[in-house]
Amino acid sequence: MIRTLDMPLKPIFIKKWGQVTVKDVLDNVFLLLWDKALSKACKVGECTIVFPEKWEHCSNAMFSYLKTQLQRLRLNSMVEAPQYNCKVHIDTFSHSGKYIEVCETAFHLNDARKNIVDIPTHWDDNEKEWTWNDVCNNRHFYSSSSSSNGQPWKLYKQKAQMETVRTKQQNVYSKYFSYANRK
Repeated sequence: MIRTLDMPLKPIFIKKWGQVTVKDVLDNVFLLLWDKALSKACKVGECTIVFPEKWEHCSNAMFSYLKTQLQRLRLNSMVEAPQYNCKVHIDTFSHSGKYIEVCETAFHLNDARKNIVDIPTHWDDNEKEWTWNDVCNNRHFYSSSSSSNGQPWKLYKQKAQMETVRTKQQNVYSKYFSYANRK
């Protein structure tokens, strides 16, 4: 399960999804979704983005993020779409002949499907979860542009340090509570 959106992507998915963190992937997917819907609506007058009725495999952090993105899309449909003399509906069923279906998926390596946008909300593979320390120790999987001046790596190193501190704190708390529960 994806506990936090700040998790690094597993190396196997970097080429397909093109980002380093889960949140960056999702941000790009939602931007792509809106661009596709607006483009279709501009051509034929209206389009529906069809969301699943229920998100099945989400952590609380993921669910909150998805809820926020859905609200942002609804706002865009009320504010931005009318500027182009079109309508974009956001619902669990299609209001128009043209629609884009949103599917909840695990991160995968499959090709894109026509009129379907995959929202990866969980892992479903045998790969180990990567930490920011893993990212820093395996730089060859996570490229950065030569013009970035090493900035991403400084950020990744900071994230690794924070992750180490958080893990140590969790270990202390779990030892304390396991000892306290024995009494």
